[in-house]
Amino acid sequence: MAESPSNRGRCRQVANWLRDKHPAPLPVDLRFLQRANLSKENKKFEGWAERAGSRFLITFVECGRTTRSQLLEVLLHEWAHCMVAQPGRWAERAGLTSEGRDRPRA
Repeated sequence: MAESPSNRGRCRQVANWLRDKHPAPLPVDLRFLQRANLSKENKKFEGWAERAGSRFLITFVECGRTTRSQLLEVLLHEWAHCMVAQPGRWAERAGLTSEGRDRPRA
């Protein structure tokens, strides 16, 4: 596959490769936001991952000087967060499921 000429396109290509080779426990969507449109609190981040219903959402914060390598670094970092966020196991360990509710606490 030829490398996409756009930064966003290349990010999507790498995300598709990650979905195939290193799938997260839930589907992952990508979203790109402009730094100028964000609140003061969120302007300090280059991106973040969050759970949105039954999916993960990786948000990229772009400005005019955001490079391809920065976007790909954010993608890999946030993908790693999605990989370790296994909600079913966390809920069970925390006693948030019917199976874990009655287990003794350590």
